[in-house]
Amino acid sequence: MKVTLFSIASGLLLCGAKAQDYLDQSPAFSLELLSDDTDLNGAFLSACHVGAALEQLCILGGDSTSLLDAEVFSFNTSSSDDGQQAENPGLVTFSLPYTGSNGSATVSEPLGIFPNIGDILATVELTPGGIDGSNGGSVLAFDDDELLNVPWSTAATDRPAFLYSWYICNATLTFYPTLYWVVGSGAPNDPTCCPVNVTRVWNN
Repeated sequence: MKVTLFSIASGLLLCGAKAQDYLDQSPAFSLELLSDDTDLNGAFLSACHVGAALEQLCILGGDSTSLLDAEVFSFNTSSSDDGQQAENPGLVTFSLPYTGSNGSATVSEPLGIFPNIGDILATVELTPGGIDGSNGGSVLAFDDDELLNVPWSTAATDRPAFLYSWYICNATLTFYPTLYWVVGSGAPNDPTCCPVNVTRVWNN
């Protein structure tokens, strides 16, 4: 079932999954946009630096034949299906490279959705931390069509609904078109915002 309405109750899913480890990692993939806007359709999302070890997902202009390292992601789950089973919840992660005291290394940055008070546009960010959910990464899923969504289940349903409320808006921090989540059933007032779907494309 596909649901686009986002209720106050479902907003609880935006908090980090703090009681469960997501240690089984999928093969690498990229995140491609599907949109009625021809300028956005087929574009790939990249991890764009906005602060100290803090990234948002924006469009840098890569394509499927020349993907940047910043356009490669993984999906971590708590099962042993390598993160490839449809509808299985988990964390979208990015490996941020850095240079430490022992040389080059990476740190896992799970993707999180962070609501902003007084604004229906929620910020979508990659934040540093482990893959145990302790850093506030949001539980997400991919459906049968490989579309990224927020799974939402209640006591009244046997299986979760899947919420799709992704938008691309011009952002002041990245200076590039950037991915946001819209809270609620309305559209953002920002005229630069355009609804999109985000699909997983496996890297060969």
